[in-house]
Amino acid sequence: MSIVVVDDSMTNLVVLKHMAKGNSSLPVHTFTKPEIAVEYLSKNGADLIIVDCEMPGMNGIEFISTMRKLAHHIDTPIVMVTNHSESEIRRQALEAGATDFLSKPFDASEFKVRMRNLLRLKNRDNVA
Repeated sequence: MSIVVVDDSMTNLVVLKHMAKGNSSLPVHTFTKPEIAVEYLSKNGADLIIVDCEMPGMNGIEFISTMRKLAHHIDTPIVMVTNHSESEIRRQALEAGATDFLSKPFDASEFKVRMRNLLRLKNRDNVA
């Protein structure tokens, strides 16, 4: 299994991949295009998915909704990365199936705790 990160910003992808690798022995797969991530995830499992809220083409809420329609991702923890504090956007993400949120700018200690807790939900013991 693995951790999947989806963000159209290469900078965010590098930061999130580095943070994920520093806190888990799981491989980390990154995607700048949500449609390609959907294609990958339709054929592959994941222990944790991290997705940006605002992306061209398919936004994070649409991505989460698509993931929840795939039988093998019904219970995969999905974290939405956002700089929005708007309750409406967060409500929509939760309704689509988001498990948790991560705010920008990233806080490394918060990321570590959230990742550990969410991977435990998937009954994985791959956390550093």
